[in-house]
Amino acid sequence: RSAPAAAAPAATPPPSLPYVLDVAGGKGDVGIPLRMAGVPCGIVDPRVVDLRATKLMKNIAFHLSRPGTKTGDALRAKLPPEHHAEPPLPDVYPEWFTAATAGGEGESEALAAAKARCDLVVGMHPDQATEPIVDFALASGKPFAVVPCCVFPKENRHRRVAAATSDAESSSAEQGEKRARAEERTAEAPSPPPPRMVAVETHEQFVRYLAAKVPPSGAIEVA
Repeated sequence: RSAPAAAAPAATPPPSLPYVLDVAGGKGDVGIPLRMAGVPCGIVDPRVVDLRATKLMKNIAFHLSRPGTKTGDALRAKLPPEHHAEPPLPDVYPEWFTAATAGGEGESEALAAAKARCDLVVGMHPDQATEPIVDFALASGKPFAVVPCCVFPKENRHRRVAAATSDAESSSAEQGEKRARAEERTAEAPSPPPPRMVAVETHEQFVRYLAAKVPPSGAIEVA
């Protein structure tokens, strides 16, 4: 008798790709290349533009319409045939991004679901959304990458950070208060004074302010 046929090995399911949320990426400079690379992603921006009308998408569509050319064939090789005529686009959430992890006030159900399922949050020069990205990522335990830009100190007077040597020296009045406190100390070894806190007004201070949000058990890389 012939030997029984061996059972075919179970097919290994392809690894699921991460879902990326690009905050304040209304022009698609990050989201469109991600989708062209096959990475699912969504753009959160109240000022998102018509992505198909962007220069980047027009350039992609032009090359896809030219099979037989080096660039056209390279793009076609990245996409399934059904997307050769209609390239894929990121999901679009035309609203503000907040730090809420379970649906913020006025937040759509679609965005709340996207925030729950996303694996990574990015913000390349996201303006006022920079701090909400960091707060949301830390609260939800999701990785993030941001490139802070504008600080908006007048709109965020609550921000304070420990003074560094690069910050302005304390005023003469503050120095006088320090001397007075020093004279009142007893002979006992004094405890280290708390760090002098200053308003966040510069880009360098803003980066330190954001990095200070990470708890001791966490980790953040400042490039």
